[in-house]
Amino acid sequence: MGEIGSGAGSSYPGALDTGTTVETASDYVRLAWGTDVEEAIVAIQAELGTDPAGVYSTVVARLNATMAGGVAASKPAATGITYGFYYSTDTEILEFSDGVVWRPVMLG
Repeated sequence: MGEIGSGAGSSYPGALDTGTTVETASDYVRLAWGTDVEEAIVAIQAELGTDPAGVYSTVVARLNATMAGGVAASKPAATGITYGFYYSTDTEILEFSDGVVWRPVMLG
């Protein structure tokens, strides 16, 4: 793990960074702190890429849309859900959306 401010840079995405050294009002902020934070931000951006939310409002919404489940009657329209999976608990069918239609992947 990288300690933000130690000057060792960021360990992300291979490991999470830490921030265990507390800066106090009587201390100067460690010079390496800003550089390490900058490196961590760049690593996060490189890991997520540009526009990680895509057509969704947030990254969380996109991740939630990639795998959903419930009864077959509650399955959303496949239109606009590219590369998403839906598992119908009542029919035991796992389906994949190509953005146009749901295609069966595995039957229960």
